[in-house]
Amino acid sequence: MKSQNKETGGPEVDLWAQAGAGLEALGPWSQRRPALLAASGGADSTFLALAFRDFAAAKDFALEAAVVDHGHRPGSGEEAQAAAALLRDLGYRVEVLAAGAPPGANEDVLRRHRYAALRQYGCHLDAGALLFAHHADDQVETLLLRLLRGTGLRGLAGMPSRRPLHPSTPEIEIRRPLLALRRQAIREALRARGQRWISDPSNRDPEAAARNRLRLQLWPLWQQLASGDPVAALLRLIQEAEACQQGMTELAEAGRRWQRPFSDWPVFVRRQWIAAELRALQERPSPVRVAELEAALLRRGSAAVNGRWRLSLKGGFLSIQPRADPQEDSRKAPN
Repeated sequence: MKSQNKETGGPEVDLWAQAGAGLEALGPWSQRRPALLAASGGADSTFLALAFRDFAAAKDFALEAAVVDHGHRPGSGEEAQAAAALLRDLGYRVEVLAAGAPPGANEDVLRRHRYAALRQYGCHLDAGALLFAHHADDQVETLLLRLLRGTGLRGLAGMPSRRPLHPSTPEIEIRRPLLALRRQAIREALRARGQRWISDPSNRDPEAAARNRLRLQLWPLWQQLASGDPVAALLRLIQEAEACQQGMTELAEAGRRWQRPFSDWPVFVRRQWIAAELRALQERPSPVRVAELEAALLRRGSAAVNGRWRLSLKGGFLSIQPRADPQEDSRKAPN
């Protein structure tokens, strides 16, 4: 049974404690290198702003936040300023970042521009962590969108609670402390505390984004078909996929030390190695591409990755090699 808030009678105490535990679990935290909150002023990021403020109070952390203005539709600038004002009222030092996305940009383009702006500002602050307010319902929506687009086991594992922000800035880590919390509970906790938030009108438009269509049109049908709580059921799948992925990663890492030729390993270990090399080259390791590269390697011992680099089985072991016939290619070389 949930603890009751003494002032409001609301179910907020357990949820704030869970958020604090989520933050604690993602440590260590540095006083020298601040955590930067990526905020929109919506319910989820407002909840995280409050939770982190409580968490930071005992540790004397600075309160830093960034609001991204994509500038891709009328009114986005005013909405960003309103979100910044809300966060300043909560005690944060706030920077509004211009992401510079083109008009009519799709979700993927907006996301790339948003992360690039946050990465640049995080480097300016010398931040150690970038906080996102993704929760359990976001996690499940991400899983379903990945399934619709075609994903492998790594995609089934959902969003990790922590990962490097970008290969070029591994010292800045994305941290998601709210992945165990539910959307509705977050809103109830905010109402119980009397805390307002800003509602983005575009979130109510199913044509604005694929995630909106999923949430507003497909998810109600999923709930009707499910025999229980579909979020809880899909979270169990995510957890199982995450455990399986972790096991395969550990086996693949151990396998590199065992000096057995590439072709002697099971297919899932070989594909783990190929995916790791693609990520080192800042290439997208989609399941289809990994399978194609594996087939080429087994067939002829070499496979081009991009204009500058190839994968090689010279001596029977997988490695990255420069291409003998380098081509013009705008993608980055490995760090």
